[in-house]
Amino acid sequence: MGSGGGETPGKPWWKTWWAITAAVLLVLIGIGAAFGDDGANSSKTAASVTTTPKAPSTTAGRPTTSTTSATAAQALPESAPAPRSAPIPAPTPEPQPAPAPAPPPAPAPPSESVSQRNAVRSAAEYLEFSAFSRSGLIEQLEYEGFSTPDATYGVDQQNADWNQQAAKSAAEYLEFSAFSRSGLIDQLIYEGFTPQQAEYGVSTTGL
Repeated sequence: MGSGGGETPGKPWWKTWWAITAAVLLVLIGIGAAFGDDGANSSKTAASVTTTPKAPSTTAGRPTTSTTSATAAQALPESAPAPRSAPIPAPTPEPQPAPAPAPPPAPAPPSESVSQRNAVRSAAEYLEFSAFSRSGLIEQLEYEGFSTPDATYGVDQQNADWNQQAAKSAAEYLEFSAFSRSGLIDQLIYEGFTPQQAEYGVSTTGL
C-alpha cells in the first residue's frame, strides 16, 4: 500500500457502475436512432405507394353496355312487316219483319154520373131478390123514377146471364102455381124474356 497521493487504489473508472450504465444508455440511444430512421423510411415508402397514381381504367373510352346495345339494335335490319290479309266482309244482316203496329188506345170510359151510379146499385139489389129479364128490369127502374138511359145503363152494367135469369124465374113460378110447358113459356115471354130465353128457362124445370 502506498501513501504518497492519499488515493486509495481501486477499480479503473470504466469498470465502475456509472461508466457501465452510461455505456448501456449510449448503445440504446444508438439503436433507437437506427430504428427511427428505418420507420421514417418505411413511412416514406408507404406514402409513396399510396400516392402512386392509378393506372387508367381499361374501360375508359369504351361505350357502356346500354350504348352498345342501342348501337347493335340500330345496326340490326328491321323485320319486314307481315302482309295484311284482305278484310273479311261483314255478313249481310237478314231482313227483319216489320213490327206489328201498336193497337189503338182504348177509349177512356165516360165519366159516370150520380144518377147512373144509383141505377147500377138499384138494378143489383133487384137481381139479388128476384129474377128479371133485361127489359123487365129496365121497366122496373123506370118505374122507380130513373130515366130510360140511366135505367138501361144500370141494367147493362150487371152483365147478367139472362138465360139463367129465365130459368130462375120459371122455378119461382112453379113454386107458387102449376103451369103447363107452353103456359110457362108464355108467362116468361110476358115478363120480357125472349122466346129463346123462355124456352131455355122452362127446359131447366123438366117440363
